[in-house]
Amino acid sequence: MFEAPLEVDEEQSLLTYCNSTGIGVSSRDDTPPLLTLDNLHMLVEHNPNIAIELLMQTQNENQATSYHSKLVNMEITIHTMEVVYRLATAGAAGGISPKVSYTLNTEYLHIFILGLFERCATSQDRKMVRLVSVFLQNLIQNGIVNVDDFVSAEVQAFCIENSRVREAQGLFKLLKEKSGSVNSGVSYIAATSDDGRIAHGEGGTRGKNK
Repeated sequence: MFEAPLEVDEEQSLLTYCNSTGIGVSSRDDTPPLLTLDNLHMLVEHNPNIAIELLMQTQNENQATSYHSKLVNMEITIHTMEVVYRLATAGAAGGISPKVSYTLNTEYLHIFILGLFERCATSQDRKMVRLVSVFLQNLIQNGIVNVDDFVSAEVQAFCIENSRVREAQGLFKLLKEKSGSVNSGVSYIAATSDDGRIAHGEGGTRGKNK
């Protein structure tokens, strides 16, 4: 039933049914759950709003871990980014919502972020670089990603590699604002040039134009 996007009224009716019967992620009598590991990818791609709502209803940690692990290792698309973002930020504003059982933990979020960087590096797609940059800015501004954690060096490298992309420049500036300086453990010294691009220190080169 998830092989194509549902209409708005169909989507709302399905969510109402799930909430009233509780079969979103759990079976009831002889009725199987709507969300399974097998249909997760199709659901995310065709009906991301439903995927988000059902993933927020996971009943226990083991169940959440199974779905979250599969989600962050799926092919990266704008819909997977949307679902991951909503799960990661579900508890950002004043604690976890009553309907949210388990938000996406830091470990899985880091796996997804590293996958985003790999996708950008292999595809050389400027649009994807822009989307990823904005995605990370929002996570940092909402306090979901700590600029001092282990992905900090990878984020800096991503910004410098894509230094001609405006959104990557904005992400780099945000990193500097949040941390006070870029990670001293990185092998290069970076600064922002007069034209807004990220320049390398002595002996370095300009970031590649994607």
